[in-house]
Amino acid sequence: MIHHEFIACLNVYTSNHELQQLLWMEVENHYQESHRHYHTLHHLNSILADLLHFKNSIRHWDALIMAIAYHDLVYDVNASDNEEQSAAIARDRLRSVSFPESEVDFCYRGILATKSHAAEDKEVQLFIDADLSILGSSPENYLRYSRQIRFEYAHFPDDQYYAGRRKILKDFLNRKSIFLTDEFSSRYEEKARFNLEHELALRP
Repeated sequence: MIHHEFIACLNVYTSNHELQQLLWMEVENHYQESHRHYHTLHHLNSILADLLHFKNSIRHWDALIMAIAYHDLVYDVNASDNEEQSAAIARDRLRSVSFPESEVDFCYRGILATKSHAAEDKEVQLFIDADLSILGSSPENYLRYSRQIRFEYAHFPDDQYYAGRRKILKDFLNRKSIFLTDEFSSRYEEKARFNLEHELALRP
C-alpha cells in the first residue's frame, strides 16, 4: 500500500523509473532491518490506512506520503536524533526529484513533529495522530505492539527499560488529550487511555 502511494507520488515529479525504484528500495531496506519489530513497513501501512480517510481534504498529500515513508527511516534506539536524521534524508531525496520547496518543508516539519508529538498545522496533527493510533487499538493489538517495542529495546535490562517506559506512558496520560485532532480523539482517545493505564498498572 505505501509502496504504491510512494511510487505514484514520485511519478508526479520524475519520469525516471530507475530512480523511483532506487528511492523505494532505500526505504524498504531500512524498514526491514533485523532490529525492527514494530517500526516496519506494516507500521507505515497502518498510518496510511488511517490517513486515507482524509485524503480528499489534505492539500499536502504527496508530501504527507513522503513523511510517512521517511519518518522512521533512521531508527537507532541508542540515538536521540533519529527524527532529525530521517528528516534530513527525506529533504535530500525530495529535492533530488524536484519536489516544490514548500512541500519539502512540510515533509521535513512533519517528520520532526513526530518527536515532540506537537504541531500547529492541522495536516501535521493528523499525521502525528495516525502515527500514535496504535495506542487506541484493541487490547490484543496493543499488547502485541508493547511486546514489539520491548524486543526493539531488548539489550536494555528490565529495570532501565521499564523506568523509561513508565515515564512515556505517564507523559501521554498527563496530556489533556493524547490525540491532537477531534477526528482521532473521538475514535481512539478512550481506548488509548485504557491501554496505557492497563500497561502502567502491570508495572507501576
